[in-house]
Amino acid sequence: MWVALAMIAGGAASVATFLVTGVGLVATPSPGSIFAYLAVTPKGGWFGVLLGIVIAAAVTFAVASVLLGFGRGEKAEEPEPQAEAAK
Repeated sequence: MWVALAMIAGGAASVATFLVTGVGLVATPSPGSIFAYLAVTPKGGWFGVLLGIVIAAAVTFAVASVLLGFGRGEKAEEPEPQAEAAK
């Protein structure tokens, strides 16, 4: 469930990039693969579309890394020194 938030953040970042660069697609990129995006990119819009794809991937990766990394910084319990001395 938490990973869906990363995908939403990546999608929002790509849409914002498309708005800032003033690019768009000429049709819906179904099924949404990189090849479908490139097939419906108009002439002159390559840089903005590719930039939006790269930014979306980076934001998705960063957010997912943060969300999936929670709790991994906890240290495992170390054995008590008294139990080792008794051996």
